[in-house]
Amino acid sequence: MKMTKKILAVLLSLAMLAAFVPAVCAASGVEGVILWDYNTSTRTLTISGNGRMNDYLTDEPAWSAYEDIALYLVIEEGVKTIGDQAFIGFNHITTLTIPNGVKTIGAGAFQGCNQLSEVSFPDTLTSIGERAFRYCSTLGSVKIPDSVTSIGRIAFEKCTWLESVKLSSNLEYLGVGAFVNCSSLKSVTIPGSVEVVNGVFTDCTALETVVLEPGVKTIGEQAFRGDTALKNVTIPDTVTEIGEYAFLDTAIESIVIPDSVESIGVKAFCQCDELKTVYYTGSEEDWNNKSLGDGLVTYDPETGDDVPMDVEIVFNYGAEQPATPTEKEPSVCGYCGQVHDTTVVKEFFVSFLHTMLYIGKVFLSISTFGLFD
Repeated sequence: MKMTKKILAVLLSLAMLAAFVPAVCAASGVEGVILWDYNTSTRTLTISGNGRMNDYLTDEPAWSAYEDIALYLVIEEGVKTIGDQAFIGFNHITTLTIPNGVKTIGAGAFQGCNQLSEVSFPDTLTSIGERAFRYCSTLGSVKIPDSVTSIGRIAFEKCTWLESVKLSSNLEYLGVGAFVNCSSLKSVTIPGSVEVVNGVFTDCTALETVVLEPGVKTIGEQAFRGDTALKNVTIPDTVTEIGEYAFLDTAIESIVIPDSVESIGVKAFCQCDELKTVYYTGSEEDWNNKSLGDGLVTYDPETGDDVPMDVEIVFNYGAEQPATPTEKEPSVCGYCGQVHDTTVVKEFFVSFLHTMLYIGKVFLSISTFGLFD
C-alpha cells in the first residue's frame, strides 16, 4: 500500500512538472498564424507561416525556451512582421536574414543578441522599431534599404562594434538616441528626408565626420553631444535651427554656419575647446540681429561661470568669388586657314612690329652718316 502511494506521488509530481515546462519539452508549436520548429541536432529555430507575428511585450513566445541554446534563426518568407521582443536575448545567433515580405521589425525584437554580427534587410521593410537591435554589441555594419521611412528611438543603442551605417534615402523619422553610444562609428551621412536630427548620435566617441544633406531643417538638442572625435560637419543651407548642446564636447576646429540658421541654442558648442573659427555666410548685422552668438558660450571650470568662447567669426563667408578668367578667343589665320590662339597671334605681330621698327632705326642711322653715298 505504501509503495502504491509512493508511485502515485511520483506520477503526480511529474504531471505537475510537465504542466509548468511545456515549452522546454516541445520541439515545435503554433503562435497565432506563425509556426515554429526547433531542431535539437542543428540547434536551429525555424519560423514560418503566413501573416503577422504576435507581439510579446507582456509575455514570452514558446520558442524563448531556446534563447540560450539556439545557434541559428531561420525566418521563412510568408512572415509579414517581426513581433515586439520576439527574439530578445537570443545571444548565440551570429547572422540573420530578414526575408522578403517583412514590413516591420517590432520594438526590442532582437535586443540583446550580443553575438549578432550581420543582418540583411529586405526591400519590403518600412520601419524598425525602438530598441530593435539595442545591445547587439558585435554588429559591424548596417545598410538600411531605401524602403525604410522610420527608425525608432534607441534602435541601435550600444552597438559598440558598429563601424558603418548606410541610412535609407527616404528616411523620415530618426528617433532620439537611435545610434547613441555606437563607439566605433566613424562617419555618417544623414539624408535630407530627415527634417529633425535630435539626439541621435550622442556619445559616438569615434565619429569624425557628419554630413547633413540638403533638406535637414533642425539639428536638435544634444544631436552630437559627446562625440569627442568629431571634426568635420557639413551643414546645408536648409537648416534653420541648431539646438542646445548640439555639439557639446566635440573636436570641431572650424565650422560653416549658413545664413539660413535663425537660432543657435544655449551652449550649442560648449566645451568645444578646439573650435577657433566660425564661418558665417551672412552679414555681421544679420548675426547680431539673430543673437546667434548666444550659442558660442562655454563655462569656466574653475569658477563655473558661463563665459564667451574665444572664437573668430568670419562674416559673409563665400560671398566673394574669384573672377572667372576670360577664355581666349580662337582666330583663323588668313594664310594657312588654321585656328590660332589670339594671344599667340597678337604676341607674334607685336614682336614683328618691334623688329621692323628696330630695322628702320638702323637704316635711318646709316643714312644719316652717309654710309650709302
